[in-house]
Amino acid sequence: ANICLPWIITWFTHDFHDPEIAARLLDAFLSGHPLMPVYFAVALITHPILKQPLLQADCDDPASTFLLIKKMPLALTIASD
Repeated sequence: ANICLPWIITWFTHDFHDPEIAARLLDAFLSGHPLMPVYFAVALITHPILKQPLLQADCDDPASTFLLIKKMPLALTIASD
């Protein structure tokens, strides 16, 4: 739960460096369901391509798992370019 907390608190704006993407997310979160940021976090973690490194990560090292999850929004931005 603590791993995704910064995403929820800042509505992902600290991880997406493209202002257009950040603005679209804010629009969706403000106009959507109150749990929309949580839904987006779950969708990000379960994304078919982005979850592969997470599934192959060392379960005994929580720091590496945290870094993989933290980099997911950036990987999504790079994949969409």
